[in-house]
Amino acid sequence: MISGSAANITSNCKKVIWKWTERERSEL
Repeated sequence: MISGSAANITSNCKKVIWKWTERERSEL
């Protein structure tokens, strides 16, 4: 329940971070 929602939030944050890192890598 609570832990499940927290896991989803963390996974979503990781996905966003990966997208940002990929953008910066492509720019560099």
